[in-house]
Amino acid sequence: MAEAKLEVFTCAEHVDWHAEECQRIYGRVISPRNSNVCQLVLREPVSVCAAFSPRV
Repeated sequence: MAEAKLEVFTCAEHVDWHAEECQRIYGRVISPRNSNVCQLVLREPVSVCAAFSPRV
């Protein structure tokens, strides 16, 4: 149960981070949390997509 709660918390944190970044999608390099990671926003259509998240 503790592992499941941690998984839900981690997923929720991940969704929150992406939701905040969606406000700033205009094509730029994003400062990552880790120094060995490079994050880049590239705006291009990818067709239809679906997103699923755990129901809390």
